[in-house]
Amino acid sequence: MRLFRVLPALSLLFGARASSSLDSRAPAPHRNDARDLLDVCASVDTNLVVPDILNILTAVGVIDVCLCLSALPLFLETNIVAILGIDIAGEPEVTKILTNLINKGAPQNCNYPTHSTPACINGNPCGFTCTDSFTASPPTNPTDCVCNPPSVVCNGVCKAGACPSSQPPSKKKRSWVGSGSCSDMGPGWAACGVFGGSPRAWECVDTAHDLESCGGCMFPLTAYSPEGKDCSILPGVADVSCMAGECVVHRCLPGYKPAPSGCVRKHYHHAISQTEYADEEDVPARVYGLEHVPLGRD
Repeated sequence: MRLFRVLPALSLLFGARASSSLDSRAPAPHRNDARDLLDVCASVDTNLVVPDILNILTAVGVIDVCLCLSALPLFLETNIVAILGIDIAGEPEVTKILTNLINKGAPQNCNYPTHSTPACINGNPCGFTCTDSFTASPPTNPTDCVCNPPSVVCNGVCKAGACPSSQPPSKKKRSWVGSGSCSDMGPGWAACGVFGGSPRAWECVDTAHDLESCGGCMFPLTAYSPEGKDCSILPGVADVSCMAGECVVHRCLPGYKPAPSGCVRKHYHHAISQTEYADEEDVPARVYGLEHVPLGRD
């Protein structure tokens, strides 16, 4: 015969994990993505009874909550009674017990609208709240979430006024293999070959502003197409951009100075030796009157 015992409530509810909330009557919301979701929810009001290692049934505590099958993982992590039950019987056993309680507690199959967060509460297992600034419709016993005029839906969010304009095109736009034209992209755009692609692969590139294809294509499609420059690999360049198809240097690395072609190394002229040195780091110490004197022994 299986024995039945009731654990003292205080020793359980204020154990090591008693920091979790003891109020299990609050709604247990959970998120869903932007599509209709199905769930099974029910109001559960009973003792959680689990078997211990000796198969002795133990009443852990009272569960009085509206619970959905999809919310079980979160419930097992946050509800103190469920946590104590797991300590005794393990998570799989407690999950099975709670699933049976939901299925036997006058469950309802819930179908949630888009732009909503399910909120199971006692008396309304299929309750929900609208998100993304949508409004519950109808106001009493709602079944949907709507974006009321004059508001409009922009990127999945209900907003007042018109949607903002689309983002400007990127500097590179991949095109399908085959013939084509980039003239519809605007001035400065050109059809360029694709590195590592098939011989007929091409892409539209903004050669007026693209840092790596400035002034033309790095891989021209024809012999008559202008060849561009990769501004990012210019020697001595620290900050550079492509403007109107030309590499424009804004800053050079230490030891370099701006020049029409980019950045060139600085040269230092010594008046006595009449010798030029490319950089201060390259100037021998003797130019400054410094000599190496070996340390003697005492």
